[in-house]
Amino acid sequence: MFEIFCAETFLRFGDDARCVVPNASSSRFRVPNISVSHFVAVGAIVSGMEEHNISADHFKDVFVYGKAAVAAAFKARPQAISKLFLEEKNNKEFADVCAWLASERRPYEAQTESDMSRMLGHNRHEGVVAITRRPAPASIKPAMREEWFAAGEKIFFADGAISARELAQIAHTAAICGISRFIVSEESVPALMSSDAWSLCGGALDALKIYTTESMLGLMRMMSERYFIVGMVREGGRRIEYGKPISFPGRIVALYVSSDANGVPADTISRCDYLLHIAEPADLPLRYTPAELSAHVLPWLSAKIKKPGAGFLERKKAAKQK
Repeated sequence: MFEIFCAETFLRFGDDARCVVPNASSSRFRVPNISVSHFVAVGAIVSGMEEHNISADHFKDVFVYGKAAVAAAFKARPQAISKLFLEEKNNKEFADVCAWLASERRPYEAQTESDMSRMLGHNRHEGVVAITRRPAPASIKPAMREEWFAAGEKIFFADGAISARELAQIAHTAAICGISRFIVSEESVPALMSSDAWSLCGGALDALKIYTTESMLGLMRMMSERYFIVGMVREGGRRIEYGKPISFPGRIVALYVSSDANGVPADTISRCDYLLHIAEPADLPLRYTPAELSAHVLPWLSAKIKKPGAGFLERKKAAKQK
């Protein structure tokens, strides 16, 4: 039996046959049946962090569950996986993941459905769970604005306290629509770094570069010189013209959503360059969630504006004239 400290989680290696998930009162859990060779795998992770001057304090152990989520994590960032648990019925489907872990001297082991359910506290795992090492959201530096703008990077602002499920859905839509920089306020960081967020997003968070800020208002003020920020409000705003995606020459469009009752807090409205009206039934207590609003608006904002003469009929007419 020997013990090491690894980032925020205390790992105990030995012959214990149980794996207990950390709870609010303790950050300690046991990893079963791990030999000294597996210590090398953990050491490789720590060594890699040192090479990139990343403190271990900026990493967190996150359980990723479900077939799609684990497969996406392996495809996008296999080095993040430090251990795999799976039911025997999934051995064939995840044979490539197990083979890679073995080649990297990292552990994987068979577990029963009930053991994994107890480990996670629910049964939505589909018989496969991975322990992954995730970096905490990075802070934003002023120089990043010009770098992102020069590279044509698209930004998404997620403000306020948003749930893990909502963040997962937002990230999924954002990644599909070409967003590359995903910025959350500090209130949402615990939800973003949760097992549910990384499991329910379908690998989308691996496709995004994630940041956080202490002052979303100040950040929007800084970004507004290069980015055209669009918000959604229940009171006021303009209706969406679906046939005419908006653009602002010289700036890149960015979307802002929040958990505010009006869609955009009163003190933040002035930082939005364009406000869209959220049309909801007045006679029913139904409201769009931030994730639903994102899925509604992002494809429209991401659509390319058709240049004059670029339509099918215009091209056909031009071909006849030649």
